[in-house]
Amino acid sequence: MLASAAAMAAPAGPGGELIRRNDDSVAQQLAAQITDATHPQLGGAPDAYGLYSAYPAAGLLLAGSAALASQGSRFYRSDELRRRLLLAVKYLEGKQHADGTIDLLTTNFHSTPDLGFVVHNVAGAAWIARRHGEPGLFAALEPFLTRAGAALAAGGVHTPNHRWVVCEALAQIHELLPDPKYVARAERWLAEGIDIEEGIFSERSTVVYNPVCCNALLVTALIGAILNSVESKFEYGYAYGDNCYYIEGAPSEKEPGLERRNGKGRTRSRASARAAR
Repeated sequence: MLASAAAMAAPAGPGGELIRRNDDSVAQQLAAQITDATHPQLGGAPDAYGLYSAYPAAGLLLAGSAALASQGSRFYRSDELRRRLLLAVKYLEGKQHADGTIDLLTTNFHSTPDLGFVVHNVAGAAWIARRHGEPGLFAALEPFLTRAGAALAAGGVHTPNHRWVVCEALAQIHELLPDPKYVARAERWLAEGIDIEEGIFSERSTVVYNPVCCNALLVTALIGAILNSVESKFEYGYAYGDNCYYIEGAPSEKEPGLERRNGKGRTRSRASARAAR
């Protein structure tokens, strides 16, 4: 069994717990991955809607590459995991259009911003592979990232946060495969001005898209000096929280469904809920 192909038990302490949780996630994702060579979705896995897209494969690549490189992981340097990750790469390439984009099957087609979200995981996997001695995996990921970079350097977006999602992806690819066109495109998006006022982004999404934007801009800082704007958002986030780890969601332009389900206009983030336990 792949789950038992491991060399060492996870070390004690917070790092060991992170490795254990990632291992559990990898095991679940591998169980969902299609390995039947006759199946048209070989290497992929269904999402929450039962659809096969690039997103699950990208998630497996990031979590799996981390496990492959972590000495405390039960998947450390596993040949079988390496084989399964290469299956996911091949599947991912099959989901990429000739123009470099991918589809979000529920709503967006030939979508640059969805490509950006997927690149966050794929570029993360490539970074781990290059840094931790997995040249075969890095080489397999490079063509996808090269085509993705061309699409991200030319394509548009759907919503304000997508600009920063695309910038993050461009920064990640540029770190791995430097190209001045990636920097130029990110600088064009940044030249529009960061849509932040009193520390909150224009979509006023305290639970979902504020963290997305902050993470994106922090990574984009690899190729642009924008940290002051990001820091001001964190200060705002503290102001909108309370000592029960709830974050005020009423101002949101993006989370009415969450507010309706909560019934009080207040939404608890999953990360905050975990911290409270």
